[in-house]
Amino acid sequence: MNILIVDDNVTNRTLMHTFLDEYSENHEITFECSDAVNGKEAVDKASETAFDIVLMDIMMPVMNGIEATRYIQKMDKKPIVLAISATNSDEQKSEILNSGAADFLAKPVSYPMFQGHLEHYISVIQDEV
Repeated sequence: MNILIVDDNVTNRTLMHTFLDEYSENHEITFECSDAVNGKEAVDKASETAFDIVLMDIMMPVMNGIEATRYIQKMDKKPIVLAISATNSDEQKSEILNSGAADFLAKPVSYPMFQGHLEHYISVIQDEV
């Protein structure tokens, strides 16, 4: 399963890798992960590689996660975009979901919360195959 982790903060990207590694160790699944440090880089990578899941921060330099999600969804409806952000703005949450994100997780993200959402979307992807 191909996953793109998009966040301008290296600590947040590292945390997502740690969560994915832990999930992978406890389930029979392998993740191929790529990183992007802003929305523009995410769009560029998504144009070259088919991702199953995109873990998308909202507030980033160069191009924010809302705009990047719109571009990615225009290119290919297949990737499931999970927005992960510290925003408390209901307007931004609504905007990211309206841009094509499947779900929104508020930072700080706990492993049990992440695992539950990840399991759900993995099953959705596997059901489509």
